[in-house]
Amino acid sequence: MDQTSAVAVEPGDLSKAARRWRLVLCIAILAAFAAWTSGWVYRHGSDFSILADLPGRFLLGLLAISAASVICNGLYIKFALQAFEVDLPAREWLSLTVATSLLNYVTPLRGGMVVRAVYLESHYRFGYVDFLSTLSAMYLMYVFTYGLLGLAGQALLWRQGAGCDRIVLSILAAGAAVAALLMFVRVRLPRWRVFPLRQIVRILDGWTLLRRKRSTFVKLMLTTLVFALLSALEVKLASSAVAVDLSWAGVLLYTAGQNLAVLASITPVALGIAEVVSIYLGTALGYDISQALMIQALLRVVPLVLLLALALPAFHHLGVGIGRREGVVS
Repeated sequence: MDQTSAVAVEPGDLSKAARRWRLVLCIAILAAFAAWTSGWVYRHGSDFSILADLPGRFLLGLLAISAASVICNGLYIKFALQAFEVDLPAREWLSLTVATSLLNYVTPLRGGMVVRAVYLESHYRFGYVDFLSTLSAMYLMYVFTYGLLGLAGQALLWRQGAGCDRIVLSILAAGAAVAALLMFVRVRLPRWRVFPLRQIVRILDGWTLLRRKRSTFVKLMLTTLVFALLSALEVKLASSAVAVDLSWAGVLLYTAGQNLAVLASITPVALGIAEVVSIYLGTALGYDISQALMIQALLRVVPLVLLLALALPAFHHLGVGIGRREGVVS
């Protein structure tokens, strides 16, 4: 489950030409990934036979973790809105989380998050810029948390004699260091208006707001830590299901790599991009390409099945809520 589904990209931040090129790039990545994956599965079909005989306990465990992750994603929205004195009922923030998370699976550039922002602005008069600024600030907590998680995993692997991947180590260290710098050192920047400098300014504005609201900050940070734990358990269970014995050090590194890869939201839920990261990490963690694809399949398909199961009541609840508010206005 994608925790950063709580953060969107404002449509107005990109020109039409930029959005068109990102869409073309998205289609190209998906097409290349689909063609390569189809060819690999065709040539190594026997490797994937294990998926047909998965014990039910693994699937039930993954479903339970996915359900808990949905709640974590919803709590991100709830706590962020509370900072602006907007308190959504539980059924509504859960329904909104399910609906927009499902849309993120089928639309590029986090289209579901745009729908969420429009919904809140239309029905709660919640300013789009304020919403985006606050949620964008959570990227700092996200990168900081998973950067440290990955560094811990890499350090434990080194102690176990597995060595260090300098590229991975550099990316994790740089991400955690930059996030820490922006979080704990007050930085003043010019009010840039161009992409992506405008986004950097907005993230810092949102972070300044969160620092002033300490109770909200604590809630969001705790939610990040709980989600990180759930993500690690999910990776451990998915890898065990396909007979990959990842140590907890390997689980931490894999979890960090996957969750940071999701930030590259060019394709829906970083499809193809996260798989490349998984395959790359396999060299250090001791699993092959087929096993990497199977782990990723479980990490994607099980949450998607849960979201599809919850979609009808979620969209129904949101539709009824919209109808009530429109009736009052009219």
